[in-house]
Amino acid sequence: LRILEVLDNLLGTSYFKEHKRSTIDVLLTVVCGLLSTHRVALVVNDENQQATFDENLFRIEFALFYLGLMNLGTAVLLVGNPLAFVNISVYSQVMRRFSYGGIHRFNPAASPKEPWWRADFVPQMREFTLVESVEVDEEERCDIELRETGGVRGLLTAFQQQAEANALRQGGKSAILKRQALDAAAA
Repeated sequence: LRILEVLDNLLGTSYFKEHKRSTIDVLLTVVCGLLSTHRVALVVNDENQQATFDENLFRIEFALFYLGLMNLGTAVLLVGNPLAFVNISVYSQVMRRFSYGGIHRFNPAASPKEPWWRADFVPQMREFTLVESVEVDEEERCDIELRETGGVRGLLTAFQQQAEANALRQGGKSAILKRQALDAAAA
């Protein structure tokens, strides 16, 4: 039904209203047909929780539905808590099909020296900046950022934005990122 709602919002159709009283079997068939008819390239199922697949009575039907979509040429991206996918991981065909584009686990960085954090993610995040210079030792800055964000990507973004906003508010002829701006962002 959620997929029908999205199609209605995007296309101005009334699929949800037409099928809101349909059984799950009918809905699965209708949705597959409509996604194929409208040439939908990708279905993203976000916010999967353990109750979605692992504890759900219809977990196999969900997996078969998504496999059916992929057979029709619609790519499927499942996003959510890793515990949501524990039970489907025991089915080799399902896992082979669902991992075609890779299985990506976005775990927090364990330390500031974690290679992907230190050499890739943090430098890329720092490429766009509004400050003109930084007066914090690189090693110290990395340690502070990891400590304050727990190595979580989304928190680093928010932390850096706040630190830069603090640096811009300091006044003066140029925006300089100092330790005080980082401390204020942490607070």
